[in-house]
Formats: sequence, C-alpha cells, structure tokens
Amino acid sequence: MPLVPSQEDKTPVTTETLNSAVVQKRSVWRSVRRKLLGALRRIAMLVLVVFTVVSIVTILIELVPGDPAGDQPTPEAIANFREKHGLDRPPFFFSFPRDEHGVRHFQWHGWNNRYVEYWRNLLHGDLGLSFKGDRPVLDLILERYPATLKLALAALLIALSISIPLGVLAGKNHGTWIDSISSFIALVGISLPGFVIGPLLVYIFAVWLGWFSASGSQYPEDILLPAITLGAALSAILTRMVRSAVIEELNEDYVRTARAKGLSERKVLYKHVLKNGLIPVVTILGLQLGVLLAGAIITERIFGWRGIGTLLLEEGIGSRDYRVVQGCVLAITITYIAVNTLTDMVYRFLDPRIRVS
Repeated sequence: MPLVPSQEDKTPVTTETLNSAVVQKRSVWRSVRRKLLGALRRIAMLVLVVFTVVSIVTILIELVPGDPAGDQPTPEAIANFREKHGLDRPPFFFSFPRDEHGVRHFQWHGWNNRYVEYWRNLLHGDLGLSFKGDRPVLDLILERYPATLKLALAALLIALSISIPLGVLAGKNHGTWIDSISSFIALVGISLPGFVIGPLLVYIFAVWLGWFSASGSQYPEDILLPAITLGAALSAILTRMVRSAVIEELNEDYVRTARAKGLSERKVLYKHVLKNGLIPVVTILGLQLGVLLAGAIITERIFGWRGIGTLLLEEGIGSRDYRVVQGCVLAITITYIAVNTLTDMVYRFLDPRIRVS
C-alpha cells in the first residue's frame, strides 16, 4: 500500500517561503551575471590594451626614417624584398605624400595596407616573417622569451629574498641604527641604475675575482649577476614598502592580542604582521614585473643574455624589422596583463574581504 505522509511531514508552503526562494534565485543570478560581466570586461580590456599598444608601436616605427630594404645589393633585390614582405603597399589607410611640386596632399589607400594585413594575420596566429633570415617571428619569440622570463623571475626571487627580511628587520627596529642602515641600503639601491650596477658587478665578480662569466648563459650560475642587476632597484623599493607596512601593522590591536597569548615575536611578525602587510607589496610586484621585462633589455645587453630584450633591440629596432618589434611588444603586453590578473587572484588569497570588480 502507498505510504501516506503524516501531518508532520507536510511543510506548509507560505508566501514568505516563496518570496525567500525567489529572492535567493535572484541573488544567485545577480552573482553569476556580475562574474560574467567582470570576465567580459576583463577580456575587452585585454583586447583594447593590446590593440592600442601594438598600434602605437606600429605608427612610431613607421615614422622612423630609413628603409629596411636599403641594404639590398641591387635595385631588383630591393624590389623583390619589398614585394616579399609587403613593403610595396602603404602602411596605413591614408598618407600625405608629396606631389611633383613638393606639396603634401591627402591620399586614401583603403583597406589594402600593411596595418590591416598584420591584424588579419594575427587573428590566424601568424606574426609574420622576420626581415633577416625569413624566420617566423613566433618561433623567434618562443625561442628567446623563456630566457627573459627566467631572468625576470630570478630577479624577482632575489628582490624578495633581500627585501622581506631587511624590511621586517627595519620595521621591527624602527628608529634605531638598524633601521637607518637598512634605509641607507634601500636608498642606494634605488639611486643606482642598472647600467651602473651591471658593469660594476662584471668588473668585481667576473674580471677581478673570476667567479662568474662576464657574459652569456652557458652555465647555470651565469644568471646570478644579471638577476642581481635587474632586481637591485626592485629590492630597494620593496624594502621600503615592507618596512612601512610592518611599522603600521605593529600598532594594530591584533598584534597586542597575539603577544598577550604568548606567541613568539618571530611568529607574530612572519605569520600575522607580514601576511597583512603584504597586500601593498603584491600590488608593486604585479606592476613591477612589467618594469622588469622592460628593464631586461639593458641588462640583457650588458651581459649578452639572449632573451627577448636583445631580440627587440638588435633584430627588431636595430634592423628596423617591423614584425619583430610588433611581436616582442605584443608578447610583453600580454604578459603584463596576465600578471595583473594573477595579482588580483593573490589579493583574494591574502585578504578574502577584498572583492575585485
């Protein structure tokens, strides 16, 4: 026989229950919609930033005087070179050429130009061919970019290894001679540029002591000198920020509570104070990684490090190779945006109260 539910099993459906269910569904839908809109907004921002940066770089390199085909031996070779790489077509939608009287006039070229062709090929994953060697630009970037990323991450690791202990030590001993020495070291690190620190390290550790190679990346230890050069300024900035964050957090009530519970000073500093003080440091790290990638151009040049910086400087700008310059700038831009997105995720890990819109 079928079971008949008792009166206790029957839950009366009231107006309040229905309203609560409707409100809950609407809240879930608003949350999902907000997350979708946030993701779409972030993707749109990515596309807009990449489009703007690559377009500005393309315009600037087109304005630089000179012809990439100028080093060809014969006029026929110059014509073939220009036709092969699309240099016989106009660079943009319009131009202002001079007529036979030397007067500039407006001329519309339409959609048949190098700028449109570049973006059309980019949508298919084609970054074009380099002017020297006719190699795909994507292969050149994939070949060089890991070395730059390794150098930037090594510089970031060295900067954190120096700045966090030094900043905590200075903040803990605020107003003492330890604080003064730490602040002096940070000031020196900020003041000295990379093109000064690099040759100085080469002279001391490569020429004088002979511990490292002066250039190249043949051995694993060859990354130390360029990483220290690249991360010196960042470590100085982070030291000052960690010091300020520690001084501010040490005056909070939760620190006095932790000490009253009998926690050791080391645990109070590194488990409670440093975790809450790392939020502004994470902001600087996310922003400074792009600076590390840009600053790696000088460092790679000093130490002969075969990364994307030397690729951009020597084979791109030095040879007026449009495709290499555009590809390198595109790779750096995408990396910078990806790091900023990762920074937002670390925000939530460090402080769940932070909500990234």
